[in-house]
Amino acid sequence: MSDVEGEAGDFRVTLVKKPRYIREDKCTGCTTCVEYCPVKIPDPFNQEISKNKAVHIYFSQAIPLITYIDENCLYLKEKKCKICEAVCKHEAIDFSAKPEKVEINVGAIILSLGFEPYDPRLRDEYKYGKFKNVVTSMDYERILSSTGPYEGEIRRSSDLRHPHKIAWVQCVGSRQVIEGGNSYCSTVCCTYTQKQVILTKDHDPEAECVVFHNDIRSYGKDFERFFQRAEVLPNVRFIRSYVNILKEDPVTNNITIRYSTPDGGVKDEEFEMVVLSVGLCPPKGASLVAEKFGIELNEHRFCKVDSFVPVTTSKKGIFVSGAFSGPIDIPESVFGSSGAATKCGELLNYRRGKLATQRVYPEERDVRGEEPKVGIFVCY
Repeated sequence: MSDVEGEAGDFRVTLVKKPRYIREDKCTGCTTCVEYCPVKIPDPFNQEISKNKAVHIYFSQAIPLITYIDENCLYLKEKKCKICEAVCKHEAIDFSAKPEKVEINVGAIILSLGFEPYDPRLRDEYKYGKFKNVVTSMDYERILSSTGPYEGEIRRSSDLRHPHKIAWVQCVGSRQVIEGGNSYCSTVCCTYTQKQVILTKDHDPEAECVVFHNDIRSYGKDFERFFQRAEVLPNVRFIRSYVNILKEDPVTNNITIRYSTPDGGVKDEEFEMVVLSVGLCPPKGASLVAEKFGIELNEHRFCKVDSFVPVTTSKKGIFVSGAFSGPIDIPESVFGSSGAATKCGELLNYRRGKLATQRVYPEERDVRGEEPKVGIFVCY
């Protein structure tokens, strides 16, 4: 989105469509170009744990399910290669594609920009990026996934072994009134950690899982039951304590965590993997979006919304859904999106039916006396 003008009921929005260098009308998603591409890059969808090619399908359920070429392509950078163009049987590669500007006229706008995961590199004590087996919850989510870097097996990046003792550190980047942290609660971290613990136990019933937390906040309907289900699993401990990620064993790459307990004092304990449960931050470019759309942000740089109608922004005709309004989980995002769509319908109700046109069907042909025919239509 490059520009927006107008008012409620009559917005003129200018969009910039970036080239994918693949013709959508010709590509069949066969991925032959991916097979032959010589450029390997860290896969952003898999949190850069695994490798991908400069031409690829972003993720396995992408729509449309066709490839695109990113900025790491040798031809786009150095005018070399073009192997993909040579092997594509459908002539779908088009390096001459340019960015397109598309202008649309709309009556209302819904901003659904999502969120940005907190980056633990901002705080040195988490050792993320320094210790090999310290990962974020987003990394671990991809590790658990069947379409992830290890095809659903839980492995350590240092040696690809299965970890049997894993620690989770809660409130990373949330509920911290210090430099590099956010003072608000991100609402989802406790529950997704419990989900990850349950899935880890499904993968390995003998695994030892330890969750270090400030306190448990299970937001949402019935999520307290989710916590109660997780805490009674064998070899699962919930410990209320701030922690210090102390050191990495140079031989095993195991991580030592120092924490305190009410009755046992300060303890050091070694883990094979540490998962940082990162919080939710405002999306990148939120300030620029707010400036272009003329909306206000709150003190945490999320979209400022009406307390009684939390899908309504400070500008008429512009609504918000999802985590751009503040940290929320998936169910709340879904019904928030429905609420935003309903408010759009309410705003534009006066135009209902004004653009409708009468359907015109072709006249039926008289087939009496002709030889009967049978049509079979099969999904392709």
